[in-house]
Amino acid sequence: MTPMDSSGDRKEFSSLAEAISAAAYVEQILAAENMLIVNRLSWLFVSQSFCISAFVVLQTSVAARQVDNSRIRVLQLGVPILGIVCCTLVGLATWAGTFESKRLANERARLVHYINERSPTRIPNLGAIAPLRDYAWTQYSGGLPNGLLPLVLMAFWIVALVW
Repeated sequence: MTPMDSSGDRKEFSSLAEAISAAAYVEQILAAENMLIVNRLSWLFVSQSFCISAFVVLQTSVAARQVDNSRIRVLQLGVPILGIVCCTLVGLATWAGTFESKRLANERARLVHYINERSPTRIPNLGAIAPLRDYAWTQYSGGLPNGLLPLVLMAFWIVALVW
């Protein structure tokens, strides 16, 4: 079975219009999922901006006053832990959305392939796996922020916590 025909219960459409309608529906669902991924990354940026600002203000005030207070020590541990928790939760939510987005992109690519075979048009193929994509490198380059940003920020917090 090829990536184009991955599910065994594939049926033919009765008309090209029906296939185009199905592709439009999948595209709407995919657009909504991609918007959720963007929103999750925005939550990550907002939470990390808050945590990094709080951490810098805390470190600056501790250095300026040179006080050793138990509340300050709790905050020095608490802010990085909050940053790690936020990175973990938002990162997991983003990765879950990316998983669903890839599944929908592959279904859209199968529909585009079906439409391209039966019409004179040439719609670009943008599946999530290489056989279903016109240019495979664009998928890997475009997906870097979803996978790397939560990990990079989490590494920053781990270093801040250990340091």
